[in-house]
Amino acid sequence: MKLRFIALVLICLFALVGARPALRGNPIGKVVDVDKRARTVLVDLGARDGVLKGLKFSIVGRRGSQVALVVAKDVREDSFWSETLPTDDMDGIFDGMEVRWVLTPETSMLIGSRRKNTAGAYRDFIRYFPGSAFLPELVRGMPEPMLKDVDPEFYTAWKAYTREAFGDYIKRHPGSGLAMLAEAEIKSLGAYDAEQEKIRQERAKRADAYDAEQKRREAVEDKAKSLNDMAGRKEMMGKLVNNSNRAVRFVFQQPSDLPPETVQANSSMDVRHPSGSYAYKVFSIDENPSTALPGAEPAPLASGNVDIVFDFWEVAYP
Repeated sequence: MKLRFIALVLICLFALVGARPALRGNPIGKVVDVDKRARTVLVDLGARDGVLKGLKFSIVGRRGSQVALVVAKDVREDSFWSETLPTDDMDGIFDGMEVRWVLTPETSMLIGSRRKNTAGAYRDFIRYFPGSAFLPELVRGMPEPMLKDVDPEFYTAWKAYTREAFGDYIKRHPGSGLAMLAEAEIKSLGAYDAEQEKIRQERAKRADAYDAEQKRREAVEDKAKSLNDMAGRKEMMGKLVNNSNRAVRFVFQQPSDLPPETVQANSSMDVRHPSGSYAYKVFSIDENPSTALPGAEPAPLASGNVDIVFDFWEVAYP
């Protein structure tokens, strides 16, 4: 098995070298843009050549020595932007510098499978490098018919893209490269669901806060409207009459702004009040409010409503 693996890697290397001398270390591309602020470089490959995100390349100087090691991040049709580079490396990189492959058995076989672009080549790579960090990117870049040829069962799970579908595939093919990829996709789904739940809770929290603020504003607006209405009404002269033999307190309810008025026994009090319909209560001034439950008012002696339309209105007790 080991001999077969070594032979396969050598075949891939031979095929790559024969197809393009650049893979032996000769230039395959050049730097065409240097972004000093973002600390990234744009590499023109001339042709994509099976480049995937995460592949490493060497930028070399005039004498062929390495100036910087770059990793492909944003791969395009025939170029890529690198990952962020150390500040010291950026000082030695200029437009037009040569870029060369950095090859390992894994990356050599990966590039070979991409150049062959056959289901068999992809299956060989997945079998020999089941834990490859390039596998997710490789699978995502495959056309659906190709992925189906590589592994019809995984293709079905990929199309469904659910925990259940990936879980079933893992049970049938434990330890395989695509089973490991399925496990990673399940974790990704879990992270996505957790993020969506967090967003949902934040939206619900904002909605509750908005509703509370709306109610507060409506209450303030209603009170202001009521006060404006009161201010716009004509005040009418009237009387609070106490026909009992003890002093009582007349308390008008909102939206009245008349303060509580105490009227002595068998007497009356002249008051002015805006027109309208109002509720009122009559309390004994002798009753101790502390005997009531916390937050509760004493029981009224009487209550009622009065329509103030003309002067000489009257509220009497009893």
